[in-house]
Amino acid sequence: MHELSIVTYVVKQVQEIAEENNLTEIESVTLEFGEVSGIVPEYLEDCWNWYTKKEPIIQGTKFLYEIIPAVTWCDDCKQTYPTVQYGKTCPHCGSGERGTVSNRTGARQGDAPPGFFEKERGTMTVGQALERAEELRPGSRVSVHTRQEWLREADGMLRERFFKASDTDAFDTVGADRAWDDGLQDEDVLLAPAPFDALYPHYLCAMTDAALGETDRYAGEQAQYNGILAELAAWLRRTYPPRACTRWQW
Repeated sequence: MHELSIVTYVVKQVQEIAEENNLTEIESVTLEFGEVSGIVPEYLEDCWNWYTKKEPIIQGTKFLYEIIPAVTWCDDCKQTYPTVQYGKTCPHCGSGERGTVSNRTGARQGDAPPGFFEKERGTMTVGQALERAEELRPGSRVSVHTRQEWLREADGMLRERFFKASDTDAFDTVGADRAWDDGLQDEDVLLAPAPFDALYPHYLCAMTDAALGETDRYAGEQAQYNGILAELAAWLRRTYPPRACTRWQW
C-alpha cells in the first residue's frame, strides 16, 4: 500500500516541476530510499508502471531507484557498521547494545561525522501535514486547532500501540503528542518516519470527512490510512524487535 502512496507523491512533485519549467517530456526520475525502509522495489516499479498509463507527462519516463545502505552506530565502542550484515551485534566490539540506525546519504563506516547519527525521526512536520490536508479538503470549515488535536491523538495512539513496544528510544523526543504541552508548532516533527508519514494527511482527511458526514470519502481515506499503518507496524517489527517482557511471580 505505501509504495503506491510514495509513487503518488513523487508523480505530484514531478507534475509541479514540469509545470514550473514548461516541460513536456521527462527522461527519467530517480528515487532514493533507505535499505531498511520497508519499501519493496518491485512493488514500487509496478506502481510506477501503472501510473504512467494515467499521466501523460511521465509516459515513457524511466523510473530509477538507489538504495541507501543502512548504518548502525554502536553506543559502546562509538563505531559504525552495516546494519543488514551484522544486525544488532557490533562487529568491532561484539556488543549487542545497538544505537541508532541511519539511512542518510554520506554515511561512513567507522567514523560518524558530528550530528550524523541524530535520533531517527519522521520527515513530515505538523505544518506540512496540515497544508497537505488543506489541499485535499479545501474550505472544510474544520479549524486548525482541531486538526492539530487530531494529530496529537494520532501520534499518541501510534506511540502506545506500536512505538512503545519497539526496542528503541529513537522516537522518544518527536511526535505531536510530545510537543502538545508546549504548544504545537508548524515545525514540530511528527512521530511516524518517512515514507510512513504519508498516513497523516489521510488521517486528517478521514477525520474531516467523518465530522462533515461524508461517509464514502471517509471510508476511502480510512482504508488508505489503515494500509500505511499496517506497513508501519510491519517495518517496526522488522527494524526494532519488540522489547523483552518481564514476568513477575509471587
